Amino acid sequence: MDARLAGDMLAAGSGVGCMCWLLVRQGRLDEAEQVAAQSMDAVEPKITGAEPDHYAVWGGLAMEAAAAAARNNRPDEAKEYRQAARVAATAVGTAHRNVSRHWSVFGPVTVAVKALEDSLVIGDARAVVRKAGEQEELSPKAWSAWAGPAPTTGTASPSMWRAPTPGPATCPPPWTS
Repeated sequence: MDARLAGDMLAAGSGVGCMCWLLVRQGRLDEAEQVAAQSMDAVEPKITGAEPDHYAVWGGLAMEAAAAAARNNRPDEAKEYRQAARVAATAVGTAHRNVSRHWSVFGPVTVAVKALEDSLVIGDARAVVRKAGEQEELSPKAWSAWAGPAPTTGTASPSMWRAPTPGPATCPPPWTS
């Protein structure tokens, strides 16, 4: 039984996020953006009572939609999706790790790095340098707060995510979109 039929919309949303990552890698940008946006609608957290897992999955889908839009020369849409991801990251407050359940590490640092990536993708080196120097989420202090074992899952720090060796496509760490 798949996650959606089992009623686990967060697991389904996480799976869709990985699928969107693959679609972007295949150059299927319109499809990746559309699927991510539709899935965001399906898992959108309620204003009250939503858990960090919920915000992390929704924000991760927003990052996938933004990655597709940025690569598809749709900067206004990418900016809107990035704003949605920032809202979710603010709700989470810090790095939320639940790799064992939803395959995600999500928070303000992840969102800031992904926004920086948008500037890299469009070739705006000045914005990359400016953002890297100005954004608190990209500071060494933010990165040190991000590392370390996850208190709820016991997973290792982000250093466990090494650059993949060439081989079959797998679901990447969330900061590689």
